[in-house]
Amino acid sequence: MDVEADYNHNWLSANCGLRVSKLCFGGATFASEKNQKHANQTPEDQSHQLLDRYVELGGNFIDTANVYSNGDSESIIGSWLAKQPERDQIVIGTKLRFSGDNDFVGLSSKRQNRVGLSRQAIISNLEISLERLRTHYVDLYQIHCYDSGVPIEETLSTIDDLIRQGKIRYFGGSNLTGWQIQKYVEVAKRMGLTSRMVTLQQQYNLINRESEFEAFQVCHNEGIGILPWSPLKGGLLCGKFQKNQKFDETTRVGWATVNSKNSHHSPDFREYENDDKYWKIVAALDDITKAKGKTSAQVALRWVLQRPSVNSVVNGFHTIKQLEENMAAISDSWSLSDTEMQTLNEASRTKLLYPYDVEDMVNTQRRRTLVQ
Repeated sequence: MDVEADYNHNWLSANCGLRVSKLCFGGATFASEKNQKHANQTPEDQSHQLLDRYVELGGNFIDTANVYSNGDSESIIGSWLAKQPERDQIVIGTKLRFSGDNDFVGLSSKRQNRVGLSRQAIISNLEISLERLRTHYVDLYQIHCYDSGVPIEETLSTIDDLIRQGKIRYFGGSNLTGWQIQKYVEVAKRMGLTSRMVTLQQQYNLINRESEFEAFQVCHNEGIGILPWSPLKGGLLCGKFQKNQKFDETTRVGWATVNSKNSHHSPDFREYENDDKYWKIVAALDDITKAKGKTSAQVALRWVLQRPSVNSVVNGFHTIKQLEENMAAISDSWSLSDTEMQTLNEASRTKLLYPYDVEDMVNTQRRRTLVQ
């Protein structure tokens, strides 16, 4: 596929001067041979080829986390980053909060002080990530999830110290509720910190729009940029499923088979095969892809990118073809019309529960930033 490399970049957020590509390369599937547990995981040599092509096409934003493939993702990105001529032209985002190996939540005694958002955990995890990534600083350090066991003041003061030391340039959050985001914002203001949360990385796609209820409202009001992950819902929005299609245990959805445990990154198709809303979304995508001459994946990605406060979309790739197709989705040479966006909005609209339904009824025409 011939894809023109162009300057498809945005500000990371309204409160940040960093420029990032509209498509962020998600490195969650990078894994060494010993840690490859899924067929769609990508070994180091292939990962480097994908990253090289991504940069050729104008990409500059790579996302990972300390727990992806037990640290392999950071290490593979680090070995690639070490070969790049200009470190400051690549934006690296990584995360902390969880433990690796089989002790993900850190219940064992040897892991408990490396888990969470305490000063001890933040500093020790950052040192490990910097060593793996082979760099002196992380461009975007992200809280992978809220930590109910640590005072926010401790977390924020530590991050502020690390930013002033130059080990972190900006910090963001991920998988947060609205009240948690607002609390991070207000506590930082109360403490007089100059370092504020600039991004929220959240699951967001035509199937999962729940974050619009509160989390994204906070982002709009506070100038926090939204970085959607799983924009294609593990492959459910790629156009490969048709109603009444027969499936067997080899059919793959995301990283898993249809018989695998259901999860956000590897959804079980059986949860959706009788879901009327899902098939309305698929039908709307089919109509627009035919009219635009695009793929379902490109249209689904484009819908996410054109939503309010979304400046970059995090997505992973297993092949050069997938990468090129998805990079083409962000090209400035095309877009979805207002009518097409509204068609997808209506097909994918999430039912509002109380009190969100009341709030929406009385405030829709009064919001300065509308979430449709």
